[in-house]
Amino acid sequence: MKRVFFLLFAITQMLAFSQCLDGDCQNGKGEYKFKNGIYVGEFVGGEISGEGEFVTKRGYSYNGFWENGIKSGQGVETIKKTLKYEGAFAQGQRHGLGTAVFEDTKYMQEIFYDGSWENGAPCGEGEQVYFREVRYGKHKVIEKNHLIGDFINGVYQGRITSPYKDELSWEPFVLKMENFQKQQRLTEKERKRLKNPATITTDIALSCECVGGTILFDANAILREDHSFWSNEDIPTKTKPIILNTMQRQFDIVEWYTKELEIALNKEKLACNSESLLTAWSILNDIKKECFQTSKLYLTETAWNPNKGKMKNKKPQQSWDKKIAQKIKKYDKSSKRIEEKLRKRLEKEDTVSCFSSTQLDFSPIKKDSEVKENTVAKKDGAEKKSFKPSFPRSNHLE
Repeated sequence: MKRVFFLLFAITQMLAFSQCLDGDCQNGKGEYKFKNGIYVGEFVGGEISGEGEFVTKRGYSYNGFWENGIKSGQGVETIKKTLKYEGAFAQGQRHGLGTAVFEDTKYMQEIFYDGSWENGAPCGEGEQVYFREVRYGKHKVIEKNHLIGDFINGVYQGRITSPYKDELSWEPFVLKMENFQKQQRLTEKERKRLKNPATITTDIALSCECVGGTILFDANAILREDHSFWSNEDIPTKTKPIILNTMQRQFDIVEWYTKELEIALNKEKLACNSESLLTAWSILNDIKKECFQTSKLYLTETAWNPNKGKMKNKKPQQSWDKKIAQKIKKYDKSSKRIEEKLRKRLEKEDTVSCFSSTQLDFSPIKKDSEVKENTVAKKDGAEKKSFKPSFPRSNHLE
């Protein structure tokens, strides 16, 4: 008797959540209430098929075409009212051409993508636009980044920030007077107060390549010419090479940490997906902070102002020159070895396929392959997990 009562109670609860509210929910247009939302649109043979809209109380909606309860064809999907995808679907996944607005992260804001999708993730040719906050001294600037090219699982295959028009890539002994575009006239008093007659603004540019389902990282040290400062044009000719050497060594420190970054990231063996990019951004920021502290210490110990009339103390500079050269050689060799070893192993594995590891299915009906709970065979004494539909299968549209 208790079992009969429990069954009746369960069926009553399920019917309360799942019922046809209006229209023809068999073959026509109708409104149907599911446990997880309300659908208004077309039905064929008691299944959601054709054009219609499904809306949940948690801010999700899909308005477009369906096939047997699964999103299929053109449609518009909205999450939390602001995260929107408009484009093609197949088997319930974003698949084909489409545009999307993504949720902001700690490192990227106003993220927009337009291009190819495969199995729920940006994959193939596309373009992405996003904004990020960059600090120049005491000032913060919001910079726009525009990436055009190939994507795999939402990971851009190339440099993940837009190149600057005034950037200079690192090379040994590359700095020249013309690389300091920012000039400033100072008074005699201001010149004597300076610790260094020149300054440079540097950054690390990070690039990604997916091989065998893992991201291989490459990084480059860059200098911003328009932000690099030379205090005066009347510095004696014989002292200019000394100043350039000091600045070159600061640039070399950035290259040292660039190679250290490559090692740190490639050792992580991060999976090729957009979630891994958050980890990469975090590690990049940590390395840049360490680089800044080292550069600050270097400049403090090697500071020299020719306007004060004394020659530069060579010992601290020579000590740093040796240390920096050793670090670059060590980390460059180690970085190349790790990348070659990793690439050799990964290239033997299967070609990268596109999939979405985080896409949630908000549809009222799950895929048939997912509705297999209590019918999946046990393996090693444990039953495999699967998903139940959101409504009773039998007579669910009556």
